[in-house]
Amino acid sequence: MKNNIKQQYQPIKLDKAMRVDTSIKSYLYFDFKNFVQIPYTNYSDPSLGKDYFWNFLLKTSLFGVLILGNNSLTNSFACFISFLLVLIVLYSLMGCLIKKSIENSYSVILLVNLLILISAIIFSRNTYMLATSSEFRYIYPALISFIYFFVDSIKEFKVRNCPRIYYLGIFLGISFCVSSLFYFLTAFGLFREI
Repeated sequence: MKNNIKQQYQPIKLDKAMRVDTSIKSYLYFDFKNFVQIPYTNYSDPSLGKDYFWNFLLKTSLFGVLILGNNSLTNSFACFISFLLVLIVLYSLMGCLIKKSIENSYSVILLVNLLILISAIIFSRNTYMLATSSEFRYIYPALISFIYFFVDSIKEFKVRNCPRIYYLGIFLGISFCVSSLFYFLTAFGLFREI
């Protein structure tokens, strides 16, 4: 009986392929081409961006490590959504930079929340050095902060009377939502390839 219990509760041996680079380069470098041209990532293949912190974090926040409806239409939507996410992040950063001030306590709380959550993911990745330590499940609470800053950036461009940039933000948000809808519709076979 004692041997049986020992055999049942052996530590899980993780595949060495799940290990990730934790050098400073892996945190500072973002492989844009890889991010927008390769629709998915996984825990073990470095060519899919798992070694670059931001590539892996953002890609898994969009799609996890699942490949849904592996067909060219679904993959095209996945690549387009990845491209839109990069534009939305840049738009949000641009809006935050031109604002230069934090007007209310909500902004402070959400900024601190975002920084703590990203720091926790970085700490986890450095501690365990595994791809699973920096994946989508840990970023979902940060989405509240991120969405707030994206919407706040849109409002800032409206206040500054920059209609083209204001409407660009609205277009990015709507395009992201609609593309995500079509991604899932094609992934689950509700729309077929032409």
